[in-house]
Amino acid sequence: MDPKNGFFLNGKHLKLIGVNRHQDYEGFANALPDAMHIKDMKLIKQMGCNFLRIAHYPQDHVILEECDRLGILSCIEVPMNNKNNVESEIYRENAILRQREMVRQNYNHPSVVIWAMMNECLLRFPGKYNSKDPYLQKMGELAAVINSTLKEEDPYRLTMIVNSQLPERHLDAGTGNTPDIIAWNLYHAWYGPEIFDGRLNDFISEMHEKFPSKGLMITEYGAGADQRLHSFSPTRWDFSCEYQVKVHKYFMESILKRNDVIGGAVWNFADFASDSRQDTDPKMNSKGLVSYNRTPKNAYYYYESMLNSKPIVRIASRNWKNRSGIEDELNSNTCSQELEIFSNLDSISLYVNDKLIETKKTNDHNSAIFTIPFVTGSNKLEARSGGTSDIIFIEFQVVPLSLKNKYINFNVSLGSNRHFTSRITGENYLPEKEYQEGSWGYVGGTAIIQKGLPAVGTALNIYRTDEDPVYQSHREGIVAYQFDVDPGKYEITLLFTEPITAKKRKTLIYELNANTETEIQSPDRIFDVTVNDITFLKNCNIFNEYGDRTAVSKKLEVENQGDIKLNFIPVKGKTILSGIKIRKII
Repeated sequence: MDPKNGFFLNGKHLKLIGVNRHQDYEGFANALPDAMHIKDMKLIKQMGCNFLRIAHYPQDHVILEECDRLGILSCIEVPMNNKNNVESEIYRENAILRQREMVRQNYNHPSVVIWAMMNECLLRFPGKYNSKDPYLQKMGELAAVINSTLKEEDPYRLTMIVNSQLPERHLDAGTGNTPDIIAWNLYHAWYGPEIFDGRLNDFISEMHEKFPSKGLMITEYGAGADQRLHSFSPTRWDFSCEYQVKVHKYFMESILKRNDVIGGAVWNFADFASDSRQDTDPKMNSKGLVSYNRTPKNAYYYYESMLNSKPIVRIASRNWKNRSGIEDELNSNTCSQELEIFSNLDSISLYVNDKLIETKKTNDHNSAIFTIPFVTGSNKLEARSGGTSDIIFIEFQVVPLSLKNKYINFNVSLGSNRHFTSRITGENYLPEKEYQEGSWGYVGGTAIIQKGLPAVGTALNIYRTDEDPVYQSHREGIVAYQFDVDPGKYEITLLFTEPITAKKRKTLIYELNANTETEIQSPDRIFDVTVNDITFLKNCNIFNEYGDRTAVSKKLEVENQGDIKLNFIPVKGKTILSGIKIRKII
């Protein structure tokens, strides 16, 4: 290992690119049979990884056995994270013993190249931070003793300490003075601002200046992605699969191009349970490249194309096979949506229903973006490059701009620019649309969409539903919702929640400068809803009737002789609507 030139294996330079892994699995938690561990390792190898950070604890022995067999280099650590009782001699002795046992148990695995210690040990600090606090000195002393212990047990392998993005604390403590590698867990453009500029490169250069004799690795980076959510204008904390890809591209630019970066490990290989989290899929950390049940996300296919030498062609959103969208133009009967395709080949030809649409060159991220004119029904998409191809069938619903003389059955998520698909019913929810004469949509109000935390409405867990994203967004102060339709009988469902709450969302430890929802507020909202001037809801007070953060649906049947207009009339405070569903009965 050389600080300026990276990692070498048998005299040859090798960029370490891989993932972190928790052994958590849907329906099994950590009690996995060997076959599931082996399945994970196959997926990691198939992705093209040459490195695995086994975080943050020694895992089942079959993992290192598979690393040995598959040729995946590995790093292992014991659980010693951001709360450490360094004042206790018993704690110190136990910490050193666990490191010694880790080496002795795993020494004979040739895949192990790094012994790691102290993951983010200074992220949390007892009390207000003070650079002269004895706690820092004791942490530095313990780091030195652990490193000496590792070198005593194994003088040949590298040692590494893993830090959060708080370099001044590690300088004050001296924790970076002893190991061979100083690694950083960085969440630029996720917990930090949505800025994709040179600040990552600046940080890397600054750390080399502060720790010139040490190797540098990025051991965690990533963004959350809920496979039910997609966006063609992705933003930070919207949990769309598309924004996750955007973040990973940003990090890969620096990791691959800079020789002074040993490598990078994505956080995380798979989604895993995390009880304190809320967000779009409560109690889950959704930064995985694959889901809790190991279904690959778009970002998995990005890495597969970037890391493999064998020919790869992958439609990025190949698992989003049930889609809907709004008609491009009146009576066009098509909905154009962007489609990203990954390939490590020079160009990609895209065929839609066996007709060539376009051939494009791939860019530096092994990517090309096409515009697809989807039609209602089955759409066959085939991406080809040389003798390699990827084929998927997408079932699509084009929602017309004019609802006259049409069968109507669709759903809209208010206050959102995301597409959502229910994993229970398979229903699609469209992004909101403003009303235009002869069409349909909302009138008035404000969508709480921001480039921040959260991206829409609220990030709090919504009770009595699995479809949190639909209720987390909303249009506040909405005046009306109108459908210009034929006479007939229709079923309309209104979806509400009261997002203002007296409860606090627990701030995650990474949200060092984030604008998070922690202020205590009191809901004060009463409104009426009329349908074609007939009262449907009178003095509706969601909080008093159902409580805060609770999914509420109100269904009605409308027999009309013309258009349907729902008016939202404030009695006290502002009106609100999270979603609306319409279905023509006859």
